Amino acid sequence: MARHTADVAIIGAGILGVTHAYALAQKGRSVVVFERSPQAAGASVRNFGMIWPIGQPAGRMHAMALRSRGLWGEVLTAAGLSYFSTGSLHVVYRDAEAAVAREFCEVAPKLCYSCEWLNAADVLARSQAVLPDGLLGATWSTTEIT
Repeated sequence: MARHTADVAIIGAGILGVTHAYALAQKGRSVVVFERSPQAAGASVRNFGMIWPIGQPAGRMHAMALRSRGLWGEVLTAAGLSYFSTGSLHVVYRDAEAAVAREFCEVAPKLCYSCEWLNAADVLARSQAVLPDGLLGATWSTTEIT
């Protein structure tokens, strides 16, 4: 029986697994990736392919999330896969949501997030998919994969 070896074994071929494998291979490690499904079906699919490191605390964790997102862009480019780095629109229909969203947009630059508050007219100009009834506005993240 043939025996195969690798420096590192990665379990899971989702965004995290593939990005880790890529980063290790770039450093000269031999890597094997094990995936249970023949097609995409896990957390990476449930996130609809959205790669926005929201929810990470400012500082080290946010910086690591941004670096991870950048690595994923490298993986996609190296694999010849297309992707759209178009930003993220989070629509708001309630006053309490609008207050939180506006506050986030005010503090976002200090936390290394690039976003802005859009009024309802600007939201509707940006996306035809948004329901206009009761729309108060939206946060728009312009952070791109680089």
